[in-house]
Amino acid sequence: MPCMDFLKKWKIGRVRIYVTTYRLKRRGKYDDRHRNVRHRLVRLRRRLYRRQGGCCAVCGCCFEEEEMEVHHVSGVSERPDLVCRLGNLLLVCGACHEKLHEA
Repeated sequence: MPCMDFLKKWKIGRVRIYVTTYRLKRRGKYDDRHRNVRHRLVRLRRRLYRRQGGCCAVCGCCFEEEEMEVHHVSGVSERPDLVCRLGNLLLVCGACHEKLHEA
């Protein structure tokens, strides 16, 4: 099989061993720009939590910081330049976040 050049095989007794020299590409690999945006959003989330007093911007109920989600007022696909702007972010509970995206 000429297309299987990267696969080496041996047989020891009844056991067959296959070794490949072919490296698969990693899928879903982030570059540094995406990683930096994620870290910045974590910091902004803490600032939003303190600024909003731990309450959801939509319903006003108070939650723990881990239960809150960051919502972009102007969507990331619409305005990628506003991804990490504090004025474009709201901290909302999970239920309100779903309602905002359904509307």
